[in-house]
Amino acid sequence: MIMERFKTLLLKPLGIILAAIIAITPVISINSINADDFAYKTANAQNASVGRWEVVVDERAGTYIRNDATGEKIAAVFRYNEDNVIEHYDIVEYAAYLNQWSGVADRPLFPYSAVYPAQSMILDEKGSKEQTRAFQWYDYRETHVYQSEGMPIKVTPDFQGPCTITFRSSLTVSEGFTPSFTMGGKVAAVVRAESSFTWNVSASTETTVSGTWNVPSGWIGCIQFLPYNNVTAGNVYDIVKILMYYNETLLGSVTASSPKTLSNGFADGLYRLHLR
Repeated sequence: MIMERFKTLLLKPLGIILAAIIAITPVISINSINADDFAYKTANAQNASVGRWEVVVDERAGTYIRNDATGEKIAAVFRYNEDNVIEHYDIVEYAAYLNQWSGVADRPLFPYSAVYPAQSMILDEKGSKEQTRAFQWYDYRETHVYQSEGMPIKVTPDFQGPCTITFRSSLTVSEGFTPSFTMGGKVAAVVRAESSFTWNVSASTETTVSGTWNVPSGWIGCIQFLPYNNVTAGNVYDIVKILMYYNETLLGSVTASSPKTLSNGFADGLYRLHLR
């Protein structure tokens, strides 16, 4: 009985001391995932090319390239530079480019030769925001950054050959988000602000071309625009800080694209003459 009372008297103040130590110890809870996040892998899968491109010489259509898996045919490739001057590219070189970089999401943009450098952002230091009250915010941590091609946009109707295509194109390319979680406007704003390039919500272009692109007899042709995008991929965290308490909760990963622009403000990209 005496021993029981002695244990009680000994452990009670010890418990008080331990509770006091726990109360003043900063609590840091971090949920992390591998840097090779879901969204980046998804982007690579979506941008993967199918089949090989072969060069075909035809009496009516001239030289064009054909995808041996999809049957898609491209007879011309061109773009407008910063001075709004048209630049024509060799269709055979374009086929070699497509075959060389088949299935690579962060491949260099044609006709550029250099791959946009991959970057790793320095994670925010936990002590950089020393609020003395309850506070919650979102944090975006970029793991990959690169440039990529967007989905082709048809800018003319179909033309039945024989004819030459004359067209005036006015289009807008917009930002895009592919999250692995339900994402709201506040998170989108954080991704825009914390990506490592200047963000464009949208970009427009106006183009007029007359009597340049020939559609041979028995063929149908149209012009498509392939927009170029700056792309960021990373992870989004929900952060709560209350005095010395700090908690990070991983919301998920996201890949987001922003239209790439020329120095004149127009959307950058490649035009292609498609035949069938």
